[in-house]
Amino acid sequence: MVFKIKEREIKKHLKIKFGYDDFRNGQKVVIENLMKKKDTLAVMPTGSGKSLCYQLPATLFEGVAIVISPLISLMKDQVDFLNSLNINSAFLNSTLSTEELINTEKNLLNGKYKMVYIAPERFKLKSFKKLFTRLNISMLVIDEAHCISHWGSDFRPSYGEIGNMINCMKNKPVIAAFTATATQDIRHDIIKSLGMKKTEIIIQGFDRPNLFFEVVRTKNKDKILLSEIRKLISKHSTQSGIVYTATRNDTEKIKIFLEENGINTAKYHAGMSPEERIVNQERFINNVSQIIVATNAFGMGIDKKDVRLIVHYSMPKDLESYYQEAGRAGRDGKDSRCVLLFSRKDIVLQRFLINNDVKDHDSYYRKNKNLQSMINYCYTSLCLRQYILDYFEDSSSKIRCDKCTNCASSDSLTDITQEAQKIISCIYRVKEHFGPKTVAKVLNGKTDPLLEKWDLDKIPTFGMMKEYEETMILHYIYSLCGNGIIEYSGKRGNRLKLNDTAWKIIKENQKVFINIFGTDKECGNCLLENLLKLRNDISAEENVKPFMILKRSTIEEIAKYKPVNKESFLKINGIGKIKYGKYGQRFMKVIKEFDKV
Repeated sequence: MVFKIKEREIKKHLKIKFGYDDFRNGQKVVIENLMKKKDTLAVMPTGSGKSLCYQLPATLFEGVAIVISPLISLMKDQVDFLNSLNINSAFLNSTLSTEELINTEKNLLNGKYKMVYIAPERFKLKSFKKLFTRLNISMLVIDEAHCISHWGSDFRPSYGEIGNMINCMKNKPVIAAFTATATQDIRHDIIKSLGMKKTEIIIQGFDRPNLFFEVVRTKNKDKILLSEIRKLISKHSTQSGIVYTATRNDTEKIKIFLEENGINTAKYHAGMSPEERIVNQERFINNVSQIIVATNAFGMGIDKKDVRLIVHYSMPKDLESYYQEAGRAGRDGKDSRCVLLFSRKDIVLQRFLINNDVKDHDSYYRKNKNLQSMINYCYTSLCLRQYILDYFEDSSSKIRCDKCTNCASSDSLTDITQEAQKIISCIYRVKEHFGPKTVAKVLNGKTDPLLEKWDLDKIPTFGMMKEYEETMILHYIYSLCGNGIIEYSGKRGNRLKLNDTAWKIIKENQKVFINIFGTDKECGNCLLENLLKLRNDISAEENVKPFMILKRSTIEEIAKYKPVNKESFLKINGIGKIKYGKYGQRFMKVIKEFDKV
């Protein structure tokens, strides 16, 4: 085999050219396939050294390796690094002057370079296509290959030209595609789009064991964000954090908020001028600004090893986007935190963005399906790390990680078996024909034109959970979906469907446990904490101990069921007419104000 013959030479080049004594885990098998001139798709975690996998073979092949990358910001860094190793390299992108472009293309034709980095948009230029056909190309490398797939979150239409160009080549070079995140659908789409033949698919796994994952369900995101950043600064005074936002407006507001609280903050979004974006990016990379607040326009390919904290201020549109962005933490392998701040308003925003962006049915269905997986992640009580690995179909291990909040706080789950049985019964009674909001309305029992239209106000489960607020019933439904007990179906992917696990809960009384309050431990606006604070205020007013006002278990039940009228309040254990008369209105006011936030 070619690799066996040259293995000693490869090891020699590894040491002499790159300074390493041996390969990192996973690198050798990718290099082995490329040295055999096999088309290869490699899915490798961020920070696993994928660049070496194509850079080393490129130094041994005859001709030039063309590296296609969407990351203009990273090209110069990569080229400077290679040239410092005496590996002649260059890049072609929009940052070059006309004179620089002409000289680079001339040198490329003369065989001066071993590697040339180009942006995919260059394939649209007739002049470049003409140049491309005259080159002796040893290897065609597609970095961030998930951008080629219509199924991917970072789809770039310009990548479509690459496959067309490959099909026109008389002597097709070996094709190497690399990405850190790709589901099975995306992997197949990459191979098909590039016309890769007899492709070796090498999956090194998706797990990032040094990352701690947390979802915080909260209505006071600013306070949690500030707390997380202050903790970062107190522990890592010279290391960095990224705050990802859903909109440019949020980016601007959060930057101002953090600076008002003494945090040196940069910003980055597509509405800024290219010059301003470059300046702010450099400020962050060089640790002038410890925190950068950015939309998803920032980060892909940023080679900064010491990012210790990633905070998503809002829920992203899908798990691919989330894991790509979260994966920018801890690239040096050291422990880092990934915190997602979530409220139901995030769902409304993402659905709004989908409805205004998508025209065809297939894209609408796919984006909503991806969004639903993201919502389920925010509500699941299962291991967050395992949820991500299952999504990417990484079956290498079944883990209980103890490095996510769900694993760390599994002893604080609440038994909602009875509530789950009622929800499941209702989904069955509506013949699995409706989504979460309609099911919640039926169970809540309030009259509604839609319910009357479909005679849903006449079914046995109507009003079965009338003591609960509709928002709380929705929380239960989303949590059951997040735990895989209820699924989605229908052409639009918005109908609730029962699976085998759901029927076991009905027929075998299988228990269901979820995290009612999320992980909002530090949030002063958490409903439970607000109710406890009111109890303490009343106890101070009356000069008695708090438990004499209401027991802790009663307060927890009020927080769970969120009663907002006399009938539902009196159903709480520990509440009689006297307690209701003295305190009911004050506690219900707190609940109503909380739901308005």
